[in-house]
Amino acid sequence: MPPEFYSVMFYAGLYCWLRGTRRIGKPPGLDATCDAWHERFGKTFRLSGRFLMLVGVAPFFKDLVLLGL
Repeated sequence: MPPEFYSVMFYAGLYCWLRGTRRIGKPPGLDATCDAWHERFGKTFRLSGRFLMLVGVAPFFKDLVLLGL
């Protein structure tokens, strides 16, 4: 796969993680619908964000190992 694919995966994971931890979006208590959405999907976004970031950087570390660094 092209290297751009992995950078998109990393940034998508970063966005999911930031959204799941509420660093992006409305703060708690301002909007009831946003709070309900975050209660329902927040944990999923936090976990999937970490996974996507890991998938995004894994090829970089694989190449370092193959080069012997």
